[in-house]
Amino acid sequence: MNVDTSMITVGSAGKNTFVVAYDPNSGRSYVAAYQNPILIQPMNSNQVPFTLGSGQQVEVNSNGIGPITTIGQTTGGSTYVSPNGKDMYGPVGGTVNTQPSGMAQGGCYKDPMTGTITCVDSNGNPINTQSGSKTNQPEPSSSVPYSLHECENGGREICGTWTLQGNQYYANWENGATATLTVDSWGASGVVINRHDYGGTSAGLSARYEGQLNGNAIENGKFTWTFEGSTHSGTWKANW
Repeated sequence: MNVDTSMITVGSAGKNTFVVAYDPNSGRSYVAAYQNPILIQPMNSNQVPFTLGSGQQVEVNSNGIGPITTIGQTTGGSTYVSPNGKDMYGPVGGTVNTQPSGMAQGGCYKDPMTGTITCVDSNGNPINTQSGSKTNQPEPSSSVPYSLHECENGGREICGTWTLQGNQYYANWENGATATLTVDSWGASGVVINRHDYGGTSAGLSARYEGQLNGNAIENGKFTWTFEGSTHSGTWKANW
């Protein structure tokens, strides 16, 4: 089932519960996923499709994709009120929250207003902050790229593009696979990234990528993925 507004197409496979609201005066679309993940395809071709997980909400407007937050969490300002008088749980206006819910589990967030990328490790420690000394904190010089080209080989080479949206990478590979990836660590001591395939030819696959940074590239990468009860491993690399 698909639901369209002038800004997005919201898709769901099978039975689900979610809310889509559109404000024609501001051109903003608001989406909240209650039961299962949903796929959001922005009409703007410069914005990549992404998945909204269960219990999450997001706003999409002509300026871009807002922060993905937990349902009920606002980022300042008022909230959109639906015609029936109930809260849609969508932020309207106000300042952008640069520490959205979920970052304590590790990941990256790109502020849609400033383009600033903020990352934390799996302990919730900032990755790219210049101050303080944190346990397990990657080096301050670390910088997670907005987009990268990745190739992996588990018997044959498959390449794809990873693009940062909110606090995750959204990836598409040439074999039709699509996935979300969360950065667990990123620095001179190494890179660790976790993958979950939400659709495409490998829906349900999970993987863990490890590698070393070398300038604008990741080298000596190894990955292990699990799919339909089987586990496989291989090598990978990326550049940007």
